[in-house]
Order: sequence, then C-alpha cells, then structure tokens
Amino acid sequence: MNTIVNPIRIRRALSLAVMLCMAMAMPVAAQSPDPTLERVMGTTGTAAIQALIAELEAGSSPKKDLYVGIALHNLATGDPATWAQKAADRLVLYKGSERAALAMAYRGSAVTLVASALSAKGNLIGAAAKLNEGFGIMDKAVKADPADVAIRILRAENGLSISETTPFNRVTQVKEDVAYLGTLTARMSAGSLSQYYLMAGRLALLERRAGDAITLLEKSVAAAPGSDTAKRAAELLAELEE
Repeated sequence: MNTIVNPIRIRRALSLAVMLCMAMAMPVAAQSPDPTLERVMGTTGTAAIQALIAELEAGSSPKKDLYVGIALHNLATGDPATWAQKAADRLVLYKGSERAALAMAYRGSAVTLVASALSAKGNLIGAAAKLNEGFGIMDKAVKADPADVAIRILRAENGLSISETTPFNRVTQVKEDVAYLGTLTARMSAGSLSQYYLMAGRLALLERRAGDAITLLEKSVAAAPGSDTAKRAAELLAELEE
C-alpha cells in the first residue's frame, strides 16, 4: 500500500460521525446537559461552523476552548490541512474537568486528521507518527470516560477508516466500541440506529464476515432510508454484489 492514510476516506467517515455525535451522545448520570456543546457538535457546513466559532470567541465561557476546539475539529473533517492542527492546539488548552475526556477524544481525532494532511503531502513517516499519537490519545479518552457515546463514535469511526484503508489495524478497539454502542440501540433514534448498523457492517467486512455484513448494512438502509448513512450502506452493499 503506497499511502499511510487515505485522506478522502477518513474525512468522509468523520464527516458522518460528527453529524451524528450529538444525536447519539447521551450523557452519563454525572454529566449535566450542555446546550452549547450540543449546538457545537450538531452544527455542520463551513460557513455555519465559522460563524459559530466567531460567536463563541466573543463570549467568556470557561469551556470556550472545548467548544471552539470541537468546532475546529469539525471544520478539519473537510479541510484537514487548514484546520486539524489548529483544532488539536486549541483542545489541548482546555483545562476544565467537565467533559475533559471528550476534549481529549476530539484532540486525538484532530491529530489523526493531521496525519491525513501529512499523507496527502507525501510525508508518510510523519503521518504514521501522528496516527499513533492520535489513537493513543483517543484510547486514553475511552479509559477516562468509557460511557461517553461521542467518544466511542469518534474512536470507532477513526479506527474503521484507518483499518479499511491502511496497514494499521484497529479492529480490536472498534469491536469494543461497537459492542458498547450495541447495548444502547433501544435508546437510539432512527438516524443513530442506521449509523450503528453501518459501523457494525463495516466491522463485519473487516473481519471477512460477508453474510453478517450484508445483514447489518441492510438494517442500516432500512433504519433511515435516504439518510447519508443509509446511502453509504447501500454503496457498500452494491460493492459486495459486484
């Protein structure tokens, strides 16, 4: 394989992930609702995210670095060369205790997007180092708060993308995250359920369980027809039929 990171595939997967983190992120009992965080995680589109960042920068929230860092991360899913390092640098500034693990997870994800940008420039050694760094940060985040759904989604999506397109193997960690998310399906919306089945189907493909993959991908399509996740599942089903 002549690249360490496929920048198109990893950006595409994470773009889907950030749109669904808010929908699936059910806070654990110790966490209080955070409307601003939900707004940041749910805002998409470059112009809308940049406008939100300007608004946040003008405020005085003690969680400003967390909010802006996540918004920058979401910009980086579309343009890692411009935004990924900025996101990682901003998230490391967050010193609050509330949602500290989430900040760590987004920082780790931002670092993997830095790896994507380095790979696009042909810097494969630097990309590999950043991948190891980013996943190490995300693993620490999961250990710090294993019940945070958004953290699980970020690590699973990063792990799937890397395992599908590079020599890096994150199947063990993806299995752990998908298994945890699978315990929450009764509480998921239709869109979130479609996302879950898509992740589970992609994992089955990595493990060469074609029959299971077809069943899971069909469930993804059926859960939310017309959604971005259903469209991606349909594309994978079409590829399996070729």
